[in-house]
Amino acid sequence: MAARRRGRLRATGVRLPAPRPGDVPTTDVDDAARRYLLYVLMPFWTVPAFADYVFHKRSHIEDTTGLTEAALHTAMMAEMGAAVGAALTLRITRPVFLAIAGCTLAHAVTSAVDVRVAYDSPRELRPGEQHAHGFLEVLPWTALGTIASLHWQQIRHPQPGAPRLALRRPPLPRWYLLSAAGAAIAGVSGPYADEMRRCIRARRRRGCAALERDDHRGGRESFQRASE
Repeated sequence: MAARRRGRLRATGVRLPAPRPGDVPTTDVDDAARRYLLYVLMPFWTVPAFADYVFHKRSHIEDTTGLTEAALHTAMMAEMGAAVGAALTLRITRPVFLAIAGCTLAHAVTSAVDVRVAYDSPRELRPGEQHAHGFLEVLPWTALGTIASLHWQQIRHPQPGAPRLALRRPPLPRWYLLSAAGAAIAGVSGPYADEMRRCIRARRRRGCAALERDDHRGGRESFQRASE
């Protein structure tokens, strides 16, 4: 099918670039899978991430698990940010795929710790938040499986002379990369930076309140000793 498409393009006078080491012919199924990964799965990923942030804010995370859970969320964001960044900008080779898989596994482990911290805390875990967690745990593995199916030949049988680390050729459109970065900032990194800020302010506020109580208690004890 790919050969027939290339033949039709040659018949119309369109010049096709010569294949390079590491290039693999594509099919209509591959194109459909790429469109699903880029235009369905990736944009949808921000929806449960932002919903999870909203649930954290409603349950006053800054007054319960606080910085502990917020730090776990930041770690998960960094793990998936590295994986998504590599998938969008680098050619998928065996080392790149293994790095993405490692980030996905690290995200799964961090997510399990996050759920345990939240479960053992007084913070209320509502059904909607649990559904959001379900999406956030499954979507990375779905993306990883899609990448593996699209680039299985490069991953399992890399061609001799193919670069182990190289940028995508051709790169994704600039408008797509800018849109993806904007969605990530608006729906993920921005909200969770706000969550971290609130947790830091709450801890400082509690620390100041504790110091005031200690000062008040110490002053009262000093007054009692002086009056005796």
